[in-house]
Amino acid sequence: MFCGEFTMTQRSLYLFCYDVSCSRRRRRVQRLLATYRVEGQKSVFECLMTLAEVADAVEQLRRLIDPQTDRVHVIALDPRLPREGLGRGQPWQGGPHVVA
Repeated sequence: MFCGEFTMTQRSLYLFCYDVSCSRRRRRVQRLLATYRVEGQKSVFECLMTLAEVADAVEQLRRLIDPQTDRVHVIALDPRLPREGLGRGQPWQGGPHVVA
């Protein structure tokens, strides 16, 4: 599902977008993704993760959401493409990132 030219230990940017109908489940999804978040707001999180971390997060998300009423999209962002931010937010410029 998450294959490509990246190794299991190389970090890449992924966009997690979700629409969770239940407030309790939504808070759990937010807490899980906040662990990896480098940017984002409300229900869109930009996360710097390894392939192993993405796979682990997706497995946890499968247990948290109700597939009949909720949705989660995971999109790998291509680091070769230029990025543009509009509005008040600042695009992530890279640099050190620690996931506890």
